Amino acid sequence: MISPFYLPVLTLISLLLILTSKENVKYIKNKYMTFFIGFGAIIISESSLGYITNNLIKNISIAFIPIILIIITYFVFIFNLNLFNKKIS
Repeated sequence: MISPFYLPVLTLISLLLILTSKENVKYIKNKYMTFFIGFGAIIISESSLGYITNNLIKNISIAFIPIILIIITYFVFIFNLNLFNKKIS
């Protein structure tokens, strides 16, 4: 029920890799940070499935976790992309 909502989160996390080029000194740090953030998102997605109950309010609060993660990851991506474009100009 909630697992498909984590696919956009993982997609946005993997898009963070395109923010730095391979020639950049921070590329290796960014690569490992992206891996650990994605791994953490997978752990959160699998552990949140264990908290699904018959209580509707708890289920709704658990369903908002991936939506909040999507919004946060999207804004981080857009913010970093805007900073990257300002450095080029």
